[in-house]
Amino acid sequence: MNATPLLIARRLLPVAVLLVAAAAADRLATRPPRVEFARRTGELASVRDALLRYENEHGKLPRQIQELVPEYLRQSEIGVAAPLYRYAPDARLVAMAEGLVLHADLWGTGTGPHKRNGSYSELAVGGVGLGVTYYLMPWNLFFTGSVGPATSVFVQHLDTEDGSKDRTKTEIGTGIGVKAQIGKEWWVSDNWALGVAIQGDFSHTRGGDSRFTQGGGTVLFTATFN
Repeated sequence: MNATPLLIARRLLPVAVLLVAAAAADRLATRPPRVEFARRTGELASVRDALLRYENEHGKLPRQIQELVPEYLRQSEIGVAAPLYRYAPDARLVAMAEGLVLHADLWGTGTGPHKRNGSYSELAVGGVGLGVTYYLMPWNLFFTGSVGPATSVFVQHLDTEDGSKDRTKTEIGTGIGVKAQIGKEWWVSDNWALGVAIQGDFSHTRGGDSRFTQGGGTVLFTATFN
């Protein structure tokens, strides 16, 4: 079919509605973790203040965060069954311990142009999903996975009888996409960590009579604020 702006807009409208609905559902589903994160962030500030008071009174930081109990903090504030914080006095670092993090995930990829039988084709795929990240301490390894709706746009520039490339064919498809990452980060300050990760992604979309299956791998550099 010949591509026109109106036709492309009509095809993209259901996708846009689906993406907005997915973002709204993600906002509602992740509210409890966000509230918990805000509470933990406030408690982390209290732990940092206690460490600074200890350093001011003793001239050095404690070797273990447990030394703050009971004069500066209660045991429940640093964890009873399991530690709530990771602490590295030599690096002057205290941060939240390992655990799951829920988040929204936006991604996109493209290939082309590819030449075949005198014509050129391009494919772009993107999506939004609900992701889960797990940090494994004390190695600061992380594992991330996400799944959600995906949209593909395939554009083919066709040969005409006179050899020009002014005729195009556009196909828009919808489907599902998944993404997974594994990586490691290193703390460079009290709040920032930089690292590397390996990512794999896969999507399958369908539009009209065409189906598109895309997969790939990527090496990434990461930056995390805690």
